[in-house]
Amino acid sequence: MSEGARDGARDTLDVPVISFMIPYLALNLAVGLYAARNTRTITDFVLAGRRLPFFVVVTSMFAMFFGAETTLGASYNMAATGLSGDVVADPYGAALCLIVYGLFYAMPLYNTNNLTLSDFYCERYGPKLGVFSAVINTIGYLLWTAGQIIGLGVVTSRTWGVPKEVGSLICTAIIMVYTFRGGMYAVAWTECLESVVIVVCLIVMTVEVGGRTQTGWAEAYTRFDETMAPDPELADRAKAWLNHFALWAYLGIGSVPSQDIYERMNSAMNAQHARFGALVAGVAYIMAAQMPLYFGMIARAKYNADNCAGDALGCEGVDISELDEGIILDTLNALVSPGVRVVFYAALVSAILSTASGTMLGAGVLLTVNIVRPALPSVPDSKLLLMSRIATVVFATCAYAFTFTGERISDFVNISSVWLMVGLFWPLTFGLYWSRATAVGAGFSMFTGAASYTVLFLVARNDTARGGDGDGFLLYELDTATWAMLLALGAFVFGSLMPTAWQGAVDGAMDRALGWMPLFQNRAGMIIKVDQAPLAAGNAISAKTAAAGGGAFTRGTAAPMVRF
Repeated sequence: MSEGARDGARDTLDVPVISFMIPYLALNLAVGLYAARNTRTITDFVLAGRRLPFFVVVTSMFAMFFGAETTLGASYNMAATGLSGDVVADPYGAALCLIVYGLFYAMPLYNTNNLTLSDFYCERYGPKLGVFSAVINTIGYLLWTAGQIIGLGVVTSRTWGVPKEVGSLICTAIIMVYTFRGGMYAVAWTECLESVVIVVCLIVMTVEVGGRTQTGWAEAYTRFDETMAPDPELADRAKAWLNHFALWAYLGIGSVPSQDIYERMNSAMNAQHARFGALVAGVAYIMAAQMPLYFGMIARAKYNADNCAGDALGCEGVDISELDEGIILDTLNALVSPGVRVVFYAALVSAILSTASGTMLGAGVLLTVNIVRPALPSVPDSKLLLMSRIATVVFATCAYAFTFTGERISDFVNISSVWLMVGLFWPLTFGLYWSRATAVGAGFSMFTGAASYTVLFLVARNDTARGGDGDGFLLYELDTATWAMLLALGAFVFGSLMPTAWQGAVDGAMDRALGWMPLFQNRAGMIIKVDQAPLAAGNAISAKTAAAGGGAFTRGTAAPMVRF
């Protein structure tokens, strides 16, 4: 497809689609505003009062990942690089994240009764690291939300007859309105509606596309001989396997220490619902995600046929990676009837709205509860709800502005997850499972992981002589995330096993440098508990840390909180 042809597919008015999409967006807005009637406190806004039914918890966690990166990004990556490319990260890594979260993180984190995930870091390691974790999470959300907004721009440019920037701005404003008003109640119940629409519409699309192309799902995989394996072009097989595992880890463990999965899990009625909600959502996600991957293979076959004189398999020199994610939309528009096309766009918009609303909420809450509130201790708790709503709007505006820095949805999402992984995964995991984990070790790990990944990413983008790939993901033919994760792990272990006197010296230095600021001071009542009942003996970390008081960088000494 020529550049001119690709441009012609954009900024066009699709009357059937827009006639459905506008009422559908209005329905989402109405559902969100109706659900908002239950939002009266900060706990309602963040965690829906911990009153969400099991089915809503499942659909909310399912919809969290099923956004632009799955419907557009994964299908495009399947068309461009096949089963061994970025689709390893999403959908397979994303499904792995939900399952791992359900098995190892949901119940112990639910039982802490914290309002935000950063409250766990604050309890376990002290207020400094609670603030740092909120900053890292917020930066990650900026990238993730930008990816969703780009997806909305791709869709609206092909249906509304407006530039991507205008369409994405309108959709972002709609999401802001119902998220601002209803918080998690609005997000969860709109995601419940959107998840049902996603699955039903994708099934209809799959049947239609399969019938028109005479190509079933299994036949499409066989046709292109797709298998999941490390990069066959990399001579060093050890590096190839490490890079393959890194793709699994991008979302597989990178999204574990994120506020959006935490807030959805923590909105369940009890810990069992939280755990099994994540497990069921993970299984449902990987099953539903096979349909966008199927569309990607169909798009590859059609693109090859259109550009290779009908030879879909023997074409040389055709590079789909030169195109954007809209190739999937263009392909499906050419294959399906107008009615089914409307159905597909309904699924697509539903998926993106559900993911974007959750990330906006998560970032807004972290900014308010874990950054603004500690910095302004005189602000009464009664103002937190309003502050969280305002922070959500501010964050959404910044995320929209950030979309102008890049174009690939999957790049934004992958970098976002890696940022969380290298900065927060080790402190969260060791904080739950290793009694000797300390604040010094966690601080070393956060700083080393985030700083090393940033430096390595920039070097890999600009120094191809050292094995950089020009995209920031490979250095010396090894994924930059792998380098950063190993450095962060080493820093955590080293810091936690340092002699007590050395850790005390680090603690004192941090107090002198930052402890004078209200933002980093340990104050009673700084952490909001969603359940004021005393924690069980197995959850000793909260009680010990609260009793310790002391410095702003208090060393963690409590036993692991794991309780199944």
